[in-house]
Amino acid sequence: MMNSSQDLTLSKIEIYILIALMSKPIEAEYGLVIEQLKEMITSIENIDLLNFNDFSLNLNLTKLKNKQLINSSFNFSIHFYDLTENGSNWLIENESILTELLSL
Repeated sequence: MMNSSQDLTLSKIEIYILIALMSKPIEAEYGLVIEQLKEMITSIENIDLLNFNDFSLNLNLTKLKNKQLINSSFNFSIHFYDLTENGSNWLIENESILTELLSL
């Protein structure tokens, strides 16, 4: 079983992925496909994402899956990603980090 979500240290890219998944449209019931994630993340104007590429996205998706913050599924032969309950909890418990990161 995982410790508190606050005990997990995430990179900025991992946080942006979680934010993108939390921001998914309601009609995206299966989650987001990798192309949607990449589009959402690269639309964020931030110097941390200057060299963002497919390798970085895939690496960070794997890290988040290993931390049990996201899950992936195959539906209709398409790979979807979505937040787990732990991922949602991490975002809620670390709202102050998100506010600072996104200047909300």
